[in-house]
Amino acid sequence: RADFGLATFLDDASFRSATFSADAYFRSATFSADAYFGSATFSADAYFRSATFSADADLSSATFSADAYFREATFLTVANFIEATFSAIADFHSVKFSHNAYFMRAVFTASSHFCSATFSAAGDFRSAMFLETSQVFFEKTRFCKIVYFNYSVFAGYVAFEGKKDEYVFLDKNGVLEVEKELNEKSENLKKELAERGIDFQIPDNITENQAAILDLQNARLEKPERISFHRVRLCPGWFVNIDSREMVFTDVSWDNLDRKFRNPNITAEIESLEIREVSDPNRLLEIACRQLAVNAEENNRYDEASRFRYMAMETKRLEYAWHGRLWTLSWWYRLSSGYGENWSRALFVLLGILVLFGVFYNSPFASFELPEKKEADTAVIQEIEKRTEPKPPQFYKMNNLEGFVHSLYVAAIQRPEPKAVDTTTRLFVILETIFAPLQAALLALAIRRKFMR
Repeated sequence: RADFGLATFLDDASFRSATFSADAYFRSATFSADAYFGSATFSADAYFRSATFSADADLSSATFSADAYFREATFLTVANFIEATFSAIADFHSVKFSHNAYFMRAVFTASSHFCSATFSAAGDFRSAMFLETSQVFFEKTRFCKIVYFNYSVFAGYVAFEGKKDEYVFLDKNGVLEVEKELNEKSENLKKELAERGIDFQIPDNITENQAAILDLQNARLEKPERISFHRVRLCPGWFVNIDSREMVFTDVSWDNLDRKFRNPNITAEIESLEIREVSDPNRLLEIACRQLAVNAEENNRYDEASRFRYMAMETKRLEYAWHGRLWTLSWWYRLSSGYGENWSRALFVLLGILVLFGVFYNSPFASFELPEKKEADTAVIQEIEKRTEPKPPQFYKMNNLEGFVHSLYVAAIQRPEPKAVDTTTRLFVILETIFAPLQAALLALAIRRKFMR
């Protein structure tokens, strides 16, 4: 075996293309300068537990045929695992990645644990392969910046799992706490090395006080039901250019999903997509929201599905300029019932229709036939009318209560009496016969979506 436990490398340490046929021990080793393990082969277990990489760590194209243990290791600058192959257990439990961590085109074959690991800068898993036999756990992991999984292949199990108040993809407050921890750890390391006569300069920390982002664009989901998110923080815009309908979401905290006046949530999502240089962000965000709505509805998360559908429709509406929205059907659909998702708005509009037409029916502009007279009085009245001069036709005028009751009858398509006489009144009766039942149907739809079982 090769045992470098507790060793301190003051200058560059190069193990390029080395072959470790037995166990390799680098536990608690300190690399004060660059560490090169590019294309190295570890045929037996590799132990880097609690190792400290003060400068760049190059493990690109390394082959770990047996278990690889990096538990509690610290990478103060770039960690390069590009095209590395992990054929057995890859243990990154509680690892601190202070700068960018590159796992591009890496291959994970068995269990890989990133539990409680901290990615203070970008985590790059682009084109990585999670084979069918793999199980990758990001349990209580803390991502502080963007995490790339573009063009990755997901065939095995990949689980993102947080805990209370720690949602894996940290918000701004969580990122600030991580930055404080890193600064404190770097100061302690500097003091420790100074006691050993080593002059150590703290690398510039690139952690920024901004929320983390997940980028899954164009990833290949061979078995999407094996990808799960439990108690994590997510955003709808993170699922563009990917089919999320069969993913597993449990107790997820969604940012920018709740409806807000003037849609600052949608604006924030579109701006984030534009920063990531995603083309046609409005259209892609709409598609992503519709797919997430399908996922939520099929898993009985009806309230969440309703909010995703509303966001999809609003995103589509915002594609038009403000002066052109009045002429779109979606604008009236939104006004009448919040796209069939807001039952209180649908009820309010329905009551408004009934009141509006009720007011018209008892106004001076509405004319109705006089109520029919009793048969016993008909002959007497006809005799009186023959002896008197003809009078202009008389119309029946309703009072307030009669107008509202008549409006209810018309809305229920009951053809109430008295009948309209003039063209204007007939027109209003026809309009209410169309709009009131239509609005009632929208109300029924909104209630069904709200309380669907």
